[in-house]
Amino acid sequence: MASIEDIQDLENGEVVFLQLKSNDLREVSMDLTQEILENDDLVIYISFTKQVSKLKDILNDRNVNIKQVLFFDCITKSIGTAPDRAENTVFFQPSGLTNIQMKLEDAIESIPQERRGYIIIDSVDAATTYNEEKTLRRFIKSITAKMDSWDAQSVLIGLQEGMNSAMKGELRKSTEKTMEIELD
Repeated sequence: MASIEDIQDLENGEVVFLQLKSNDLREVSMDLTQEILENDDLVIYISFTKQVSKLKDILNDRNVNIKQVLFFDCITKSIGTAPDRAENTVFFQPSGLTNIQMKLEDAIESIPQERRGYIIIDSVDAATTYNEEKTLRRFIKSITAKMDSWDAQSVLIGLQEGMNSAMKGELRKSTEKTMEIELD
C-alpha cells in the first residue's frame, strides 16, 4: 500500500494514477494537497468533485496556506452559482476540457523553474459524469504526454470501485505508476 510520502518522491514529469476508496477521497486529496504545500511546492487542483469554496474551507480549517494553489473549479458553474471572480480560482464548465487544458498549459508555463509544480485531478470518475469517455481519454492522454516538457508532477485520482475497465486501462497506460492509498 502506498502513502502520500511516496507521491512526494515523484520525479519531474512523472504521472501517478492514485486509486482510492470513495470514502477516503476527500481526506486523502486534502492530505496530499497539504503535504505538497508544506514542502513549498505549487499545486494546480482541478476539481470535478467539490466546489472550490468548500475545498478552501477544509484547507483553511487545517491552517494550510492556499496562496500557492490555483484551483480549477469544474463544479460551481454547472450548478449556476459561480462568482465572477475568486482569489486563486478559475471557473469552468465540467465539460469544457479544451478550455481547462488551455488554461492549464498557461498556468504550468508560469511556474518558476526553481519550484516544483503538481497537478491534481480530483477525480477522473467524476469527470466522466460530464464528458464522453472518448473525449476524457484524449484529454488525459494529452496532459500526461506533456508532463515531461512541463517539468511538473501529476496525480490523477480515481476510485477503486466503479470506474470502468477501459478507463482504468487507459489511465494505467498513460501513467508511470498506479498507487492505492487506504485510510485506517
